[in-house]
Amino acid sequence: MDEKINAGGKSPKALPKSLWQFALLAYADPIIQRHCLHLQDHYNLDVNMLLAAGYCSYRGRVWTPFICRDLMCLVAPIREANILPLRRIRRDAKGVKALYDALKNAEIAAEKMEIMALQEAIETRVTAVGGNTRYSDNILHYVGIHAEVDSEPLCNVCRELAAKMAKIR
Repeated sequence: MDEKINAGGKSPKALPKSLWQFALLAYADPIIQRHCLHLQDHYNLDVNMLLAAGYCSYRGRVWTPFICRDLMCLVAPIREANILPLRRIRRDAKGVKALYDALKNAEIAAEKMEIMALQEAIETRVTAVGGNTRYSDNILHYVGIHAEVDSEPLCNVCRELAAKMAKIR
């Protein structure tokens, strides 16, 4: 979700009922966007997985390291074959606005494919526990697969991201 605040239109006004709606609403927040891009660019994390972790918390669903790995394996082909190549080409095309915009739209379409795959998997593979699910727990389960979570700066970014996502209503 690189640099796309209103991907494909306005952010939804109603409570998000899908991961895509949650992603649009979350990514419209400048702090969430900044933290997601920081985690993407500095730790090679998938913004859509971060948003999915937040969405699961929003829906009262708990992630485990096993679920994280399962979801990562599910979306890896979409990410590697579509999102990452489009992002690289788009970033190289910054000087040519029409091309940049076309590539940005293609990247958004690829990210939406990934989000739809995540949505379907979340509905069938991630158990709802009821009650409050800590946003930071779900996010840190995912981040912990990629990076040392005892890094204080990384944990602080994740906690702030989780706190902002928890305010989405």
